[in-house]
Parts: sequence; C-alpha cells; structure tokens
Amino acid sequence: MNTTESSVPVSVIIPAYNIDRYVLECIDSLLSQNISPYEIIVVDDGSTDNTNEVLRQKYGDNPLVKIYRQDNKGAGEARNFGLSVAGGDFIFFCDSDDVVQAGFFAEFRDRLIENPGMEMFCFSSELFFANQKTFPKITHHETGWLKEGKIAVRDLLLGNNYTSAAWTYIVSRRILVDNQLCFLGRVHEDHNITMLAYLLSKEVFRTARVYYSQRVRPGSLTRTRHKFDFGGRINAMQGVIALLGREGFRSDPDCLTIKTKYVNSSLIFLVDACAESYAVLPSPVRDELRNFRHNHSYSFKERFLLACPVLYFYLKKIRLWSKRLTDRGKSDG
Repeated sequence: MNTTESSVPVSVIIPAYNIDRYVLECIDSLLSQNISPYEIIVVDDGSTDNTNEVLRQKYGDNPLVKIYRQDNKGAGEARNFGLSVAGGDFIFFCDSDDVVQAGFFAEFRDRLIENPGMEMFCFSSELFFANQKTFPKITHHETGWLKEGKIAVRDLLLGNNYTSAAWTYIVSRRILVDNQLCFLGRVHEDHNITMLAYLLSKEVFRTARVYYSQRVRPGSLTRTRHKFDFGGRINAMQGVIALLGREGFRSDPDCLTIKTKYVNSSLIFLVDACAESYAVLPSPVRDELRNFRHNHSYSFKERFLLACPVLYFYLKKIRLWSKRLTDRGKSDG
C-alpha cells in the first residue's frame, strides 16, 4: 500500500461506547486533516445512548468511515475486532472522546517517505479540560530517528512520561499481526500490547510536537478512582513483568532499566490510586511493594515508597484531604 500526496496507509480504529456527546468531534478532527488516513474504523461497543445513530447519520455516506456494531465487550475487544478488519499497513488506536491536532498525518507521511522502513511513529500529547485549559501528558523531549522502540519507551519511563495507552503511537500492522498481539480484558487491557509494540518495533521516529489531545471529563473509565481496581492493575503489571522476562529481553540492559522503572512507576500509581479509594493500604498492594523493596530507585520518591510504603500511603492521604479542604474553601469563598 503506497503513501500518496493526499493520504497515508493508516487504519484508525476507534472503540465507541455511550459517547454520542464527543465522538463526532473526534472523527471530525481526523477527517479535517490535510492528509487523509486510509480508513477510519469505528466499533460501537453496544452503546445504549445515541452513539450509533449520530455516527450513521453524519458518516453513513462517507466511504472513509466504516461503522461496525458489536455487543458490549469492552474497548479492548472492540479494538481487536477493528484490527481484524483493518486494511492499512499501519494502525492508530484513537479514543473516541479525544482529538487529533492538525498536521498529524502530514508529519507521518513525511517520515514514511523519508524512511519507508519505519515501523512506529511516536508523538507528544496533552490533556485538555472543559475550560479549554491544557496540560502536558506525554512529552518526547527529543525529535528524531531511533533504531529501536525500546529506546523510546526507556526514555519515557526515565522521564516519568510513559503511559500504556494505545493512542500514543502509530505502529506497523505487521508488528501486531505477526506477533499475534491483542488487547486483554476490559480494564488495563493495553499494558502488554503497548509495551510489546515498543519493544518489537525498529526504525522508530519520535517527535516532541503535540499531536494528540486527551479529554479530561468526569466519569471516564481511567479517571473513576473511587472504583479503582487494584487487582486488575496488579495483574497488568505482572503481565508486563512476565513479558520483559522473556528470552531476548531479560538480559538486555535497556530492558532491565525498562522493567525496573516500569515497576517503580506502577507501584507509585497503585499506592496513589489506593490513597484516593481506601482507608488502609490493601494487603495485595503491600505484598507487591514487599516483593520489589530491593528495586533500584531513580528518585527520592521511589526510595521513600519502597522503604516506607505505609507511611507514604498515609502522607499521600493527608495531602489529598488537605487539597480537598483547600478546594472546598475556594469554592465556598
């Protein structure tokens, strides 16, 4: 499949569930690019609102937008289905409430022409709020070519910028299909596939330019902390640890750094999320902290957490309570 002056061989896959308020803005941000993707695959994951209706009403006659519907199985299975029907040489997993910034596919096209062997395109991103304020999310501090994707993920982790979200890259479809990569489960389903996509990709281009804006909204799955599933997050972490222990990864110096920093970052996330959700630190989380208490640490925060996890937990709770009281005082005033 060839790159042209007006299009790129990218299949965009969008899982959509009860998102009628935002999904049109997402798709419009893709269609308004001066360079078009090969196709936009929208998988309605059993929505009970007007998502399917608004999609078909606006894009039913647009040959670029292909709309599918399945019973509710979760975003991971929706992405898996989209991948099974995708025809592009590259895959971009876009979330249905986010938007893509101008120049996204044009930059991708230029890099693919520059190096037809490119297997992954990485970019910076931001959070954006209802009041139009933005905040950096993922920042690639350097722009340029890398021989291996593991360098990109290593640098993201060391810069405390890594997220497992599947929208953080465009990746060769061959990497996913040849290695039988897929999303697992309903929550934290993207940890394994994202890490492996980075580790297996060669000829990677990363850019410091912000091309993706992640919407921050009440009730989104990743931000509903009072329902935080620490068990699922632990399972996801253990899955990544297991894959980093595979032959070919476990003795690689960069992969050892990736594993250590990934574990430390995951433990911080676990404890911070539990501080928002639970009165005491759950014992399974304490067990994981105990297992990795001798991990190398890259900051005082990591050393403190590994050495004194319970104290870290309660200090975090105190900080959260203090912030809530301050915010409440501001709103009352």
